[in-house]
Amino acid sequence: MRFWDSSAILPLLVEETDTERRKKQLIEDPLIVVWWGSKIECVSTLDRLLREGVLQENSFMQIVYKLETLASSWVEIQAT
Repeated sequence: MRFWDSSAILPLLVEETDTERRKKQLIEDPLIVVWWGSKIECVSTLDRLLREGVLQENSFMQIVYKLETLASSWVEIQAT
């Protein structure tokens, strides 16, 4: 079990220098534990990349779908 913050999740969604390492970590230990705001942080970053022109609208939607799929299997730590 590994705690993943948004900086570790995003390379699974968007090609970054850290992408291969994060994919390897996910294969080694597929249980992702996040805090309740992780999906919000990821979407916020993806939206910024869209505004900056790094992502196009169609790829943005595909990546958000990929995020939703990933989020459906992770363990989310709720606020107390």
